[in-house]
Amino acid sequence: MATSTKQITANQQNAQKSSGPKSAEGKAVASRNATRHGLLSARLHLQDEKPQEFQQLFDELTTTFNPSGILEMVLLEKIAIAIWKQRRIVAAETGAISLRRQTEKVLSKLNGILNIASYSPNALTEADIEPFDKELEKWCKDVLLEYDAIMEDEDEELTFASVEKIAPECWQQLQQETVDEEEESAEAYLKSCNTDLSAWLVEMKAYADKELAKARQRPKNIALFNNAFAEQGILTDKYRESFERYQASLDNQLYKAMKELRQLQEWRLNTIEVVPDADPSAQQPTA
Repeated sequence: MATSTKQITANQQNAQKSSGPKSAEGKAVASRNATRHGLLSARLHLQDEKPQEFQQLFDELTTTFNPSGILEMVLLEKIAIAIWKQRRIVAAETGAISLRRQTEKVLSKLNGILNIASYSPNALTEADIEPFDKELEKWCKDVLLEYDAIMEDEDEELTFASVEKIAPECWQQLQQETVDEEEESAEAYLKSCNTDLSAWLVEMKAYADKELAKARQRPKNIALFNNAFAEQGILTDKYRESFERYQASLDNQLYKAMKELRQLQEWRLNTIEVVPDADPSAQQPTA
């Protein structure tokens, strides 16, 4: 049904009767209504964040700084936004630390993705998501080269002397194991292990092959772990430097806004005009 001209006129007259909030508290709340949809805080909140918590922060800062005028309100909002974003960083870092302390849970998830039972000897552990030892990798490669050299020299009889000559890394390892077991000689050590030099070299080769296979797999393990880690909604270590730069930027924004607000407030207070008391004698009529 169309609105009559008489009804429109009555609505306009009723609207003019409203003069806004009367009490001091009401006027204070009304003066801050615009901050709930301020330009600076537009699209500030993430999906899991509560806008009312930002408003509470802004209200507390308003009580602390007691701003007056639009410029001081804008600077106060800058301060609130900087603090709000800093809280978000702290929450993210806390979450990252908490998740790091629960590495076993992430590894369990990763083993599940790889269809590896947690009780299996092939299950990934914390050691499997650390960068592989480069010195160990080089040592294993040298051992394999030495083993091939021994096997290729068919004319050379396999003796302790020939191993010492052709395979120095293998020989050094054998000497170390002999000392660790407190045996008088390498031959006595192997005899105590119920093995011989040839079988010991085969074991060395098998160990080196196994470790090099781990070295080749390690980058893939780390990448998979980082992906599983990132799925938790927390930034990985490679973003730490960006994190720190962002934190420093927020600190600069916060301190700059606080300084500007204080300077503006000091300027306002120092430029308030004080009206002098009226001279009573000036009020006396002249005879």
